[in-house]
Amino acid sequence: MPLKGLKGSLSLSHDSKTIKFAYVSFSMLSCLTFLICDLIVIVTYLMYLPAMGGFNISSATTLIFHSMGLLAYLGFFHLASKWQHIITKWLKMENKFLRHPYTSKDSLSLRRKVIMTSAVIAVLSLAEHSLFQGCMIYGFIDRRNVCGKETEEEPIAVFLKERFPYMFHAIPHIVFLWINQYVSFIGTVVWNFLDLFIIIIAIGIKTRFKQLYDYMKKTIILEEENIHYFQLLRSDYTDACELLSFVDRHVSILIFLSCVNNLYFVCNQLLNVFNPLRYSIDRIYFWYSTVYLLGRTFYLFYTAAEINEISKAPAKLLNSIYNKKCANEVERFLMQVNTEHPALSAMGFFNFTRQLILTMAGAIVTFELVMIQLNDISELSPLCGV
Repeated sequence: MPLKGLKGSLSLSHDSKTIKFAYVSFSMLSCLTFLICDLIVIVTYLMYLPAMGGFNISSATTLIFHSMGLLAYLGFFHLASKWQHIITKWLKMENKFLRHPYTSKDSLSLRRKVIMTSAVIAVLSLAEHSLFQGCMIYGFIDRRNVCGKETEEEPIAVFLKERFPYMFHAIPHIVFLWINQYVSFIGTVVWNFLDLFIIIIAIGIKTRFKQLYDYMKKTIILEEENIHYFQLLRSDYTDACELLSFVDRHVSILIFLSCVNNLYFVCNQLLNVFNPLRYSIDRIYFWYSTVYLLGRTFYLFYTAAEINEISKAPAKLLNSIYNKKCANEVERFLMQVNTEHPALSAMGFFNFTRQLILTMAGAIVTFELVMIQLNDISELSPLCGV
């Protein structure tokens, strides 16, 4: 994304003021290049749809992949234009959680969680993409060996033509095939980063609510007669809720795109697993990809739902207080916890709670049954064509 001032000191409160949206930069050129190229790919694919027998589950996959990649990239682009404002206000709102009485260990733990989560998803996604490319290459080599399709062209050129026939049909030049390969790779990166970004956001906000709850658990018995203590706790809880609401307003569209994208591709990969597959490497890839997508989607939903769960946890502690001196303040705080329902949302269509995980599982099963009924692939297509 075209942002300047992201590198430097680890002190985010210092760096946030230097973050600028770079209208004239190499990053801006790269962003615009991808957006234009992805749009070209979508248009050429739509032009080629009649030659593939029209719109069906098989042909929809590539179109949805590139369309969702384009929308997600536009979403990140829009977010980047406001990032300096977002991160500055975020740091201001969570500043109290970085000081006493909230321990600094939580910040170190948060950093480790973000690094570990990023590393695991990066490695797993790289393995998934490598397996996919391996399937494509293995199938191409086998077809050349079995079908004897030797040409004077370079093998890589023939591979790209077979990989992206819609692009070669519209613009028969090798350069545009490489552009298609570039767009597919960046689209894969955007898809994985979209989920990772939401997971990291959820981890960060959940940590703030957990800091408040852990502090209450340690001190509430000792401070049960201190009215000022409960006033400060309610103020901090309100700030955490406002932080969540502020972030949700800016990222909810990305969350919605992630949910729609994951729902479709989880069902699509499950469908592919039960379709006839020619090679063992195909079975390995589709099973790995399906398990990886299910795991990543579940972890996203679970992490986001944990915000709602931890935000309700103070109610248990407040219900254990029977001191009459602080009864009014405790009752106000308890009412706020019970009436507010802090949670990340997908553009207001639904909130992330633990019940949503079961709902989404049911939606996947339903959607999968519909896709099975619409799917017309019952046997392998001829290796060397008709």
